[in-house]
Amino acid sequence: MKLKIKGRVKSLTPNIMMSVFSVAALITVPIRTYQNVSMVEPDTGFFYNTNFSIWALYIILFASVLLLFIMAFLSGSMPKPSMPFGENKVIGFASAGFAITLLSDAVFQVVNFIDIYKGYSSALIQNWQYFLKTGCIPIALQAVFAIMSAVYFFIFATSYFTGNELFKKNKYLALSPIVWGIFRVIFRFIQPINFRNISQLLLELIMIVLMLVFFLTVARIASKVDERESMWLFFASGLSASLFALVCTISPIVMVITGNSSLVYKGDMISFCDIGFACFAISLMLEIVQSKKDRAGIGDEEEMKVVSHEEYVNDKVGYMEETDEENNAR
Repeated sequence: MKLKIKGRVKSLTPNIMMSVFSVAALITVPIRTYQNVSMVEPDTGFFYNTNFSIWALYIILFASVLLLFIMAFLSGSMPKPSMPFGENKVIGFASAGFAITLLSDAVFQVVNFIDIYKGYSSALIQNWQYFLKTGCIPIALQAVFAIMSAVYFFIFATSYFTGNELFKKNKYLALSPIVWGIFRVIFRFIQPINFRNISQLLLELIMIVLMLVFFLTVARIASKVDERESMWLFFASGLSASLFALVCTISPIVMVITGNSSLVYKGDMISFCDIGFACFAISLMLEIVQSKKDRAGIGDEEEMKVVSHEEYVNDKVGYMEETDEENNAR
């Protein structure tokens, strides 16, 4: 007999997963801030010094992500795979905020493209190899799909401000954030990465990959395309990507606010779109949990709700026999 473990633990609720996420963020964000101030080379983003905090950060991060995926897979208390219905101001503002940060990312990428373009002579500009080596093509396409993604999330925001669920009709536009993330990954692979001295780039790569999984799951659920049993991946990838986003972005922002901007890694500007993503993902998950009072488990529990044709016929025959006996008695 095949052993099924997916969705078997009803006590593992999304609220417990969010508690794990919160604890992990409260521990890892201060550790990363300490590393950026005292151990990370601003010009390269690599560690120039090592101590226990390096192992502590990555053990906590990867253990938390693994735990979130295991908990989500085993959870038998996941909401049904659907977005909240009607008006929802929280989701509306979170979506609009994310869209604005995506537009800011598009502006940053245009600036990067112009800087690279002006840095070389026109003769080199004509060489496609130059575009590939410097990352001009991924930067330009990232800007384009950032704008398209912003349009989608503005539609998402409008849908929840008005309650018209317009986002469900934009199935192809829902794929824009996925393509945007793919070009972010490509550009980071073009940059030199020293995996031995684990850098900011590696953290960002993991974050973006988790974002891609989350965006794909959101597109499936929002567009009602093969959304069955997708909520465990929705919560696991959303919380994990948000954790990495907070670790990657809160630390530089704190350093700028406290007057330590010279210590911020110069290879990349502060990605406000990552903070926007974390706010959007967390808000969406919280609202889904709150709006789904009638919880439905995944896996076996859903299968138990499906009545077979034979059971239906037997119940129908039994009901008809009982009705005939009542009529005869009368």
